Amino acid sequence: MTLRPSVLFVLLGVILAVLVVVAVFLPRGPEKLALRESTKVAGPELRTCLATGLGLGAWQGPPIAMRASKFGLRVAVSDNGKGRQVGLFTAGGQALTSGQTAAVRACLDPK
Repeated sequence: MTLRPSVLFVLLGVILAVLVVVAVFLPRGPEKLALRESTKVAGPELRTCLATGLGLGAWQGPPIAMRASKFGLRVAVSDNGKGRQVGLFTAGGQALTSGQTAAVRACLDPK
């Protein structure tokens, strides 16, 4: 039994599509803390800067402990009244990219 080349290419395409779906949608492991910093920057300004710099989705939760995320990255901002704690968590403990680190540092420095 021989398969025609067109059937073979379709079969290989289906196999590749299944592998891509598995690679994209399976979790990479538990989230791990990649960065924790404190800052005196005002909460609303900090959240806006982080969302813009990191391309995050909508912020959720009460203003005292808000969080936002995008694929593979979660940011949590807690406000104790005197300052803010920022935690960045990555899926599977991946390191932050240099662009992400630069964006966070720019947001944490008071202007």
